[in-house]
Amino acid sequence: MTFTIPTPVREIGTFLIALLGAVLGIINLLLTWKRGRVCVKVIPKSFFGVDPDTGTPDSRFYFRTSNGDTVPKYLCVDVINKGVATTVNEVGFLLKDTNERFVIMNQFPSRKIQIPFRLEPDSSVTVYADAFEADTVRDVAKFKCAYATVASGKRFTGRGQMFRMFERYADVID
Repeated sequence: MTFTIPTPVREIGTFLIALLGAVLGIINLLLTWKRGRVCVKVIPKSFFGVDPDTGTPDSRFYFRTSNGDTVPKYLCVDVINKGVATTVNEVGFLLKDTNERFVIMNQFPSRKIQIPFRLEPDSSVTVYADAFEADTVRDVAKFKCAYATVASGKRFTGRGQMFRMFERYADVID
């Protein structure tokens, strides 16, 4: 006794297999396209020192505002490569309502790196800015986002939770 699949069922099965193949082909195309391009994630952060005796944050790493809040003196930018290997030429912050940039030129001495630097796939580098001086700290309130420019000229930007507190830098008293 032989068993035969009815023609409508066989056609539906063939169609579903062809549809699955087409969907998998499109997914493979998108993954290949994404894997072969430059993609950099930029994350602004702050950092502070810890008093070795007490284990608490060191007050020398903060500015005070007029209402008694503290804001960090030191900012840094994480640059994470999510794509192909690339060279990062410039890291810093963009300013609001202008085309000007605040490029990180003076780095924290013990964490200084050579710029430009090469980023391999799935690697990251943190660029630590040196402490802001009292006369330039008010410019931090004008920061719009952090950025990194790669060798091709493309600029990648990023905003983090840090940017909610940047407005407080306009109020720094010391």
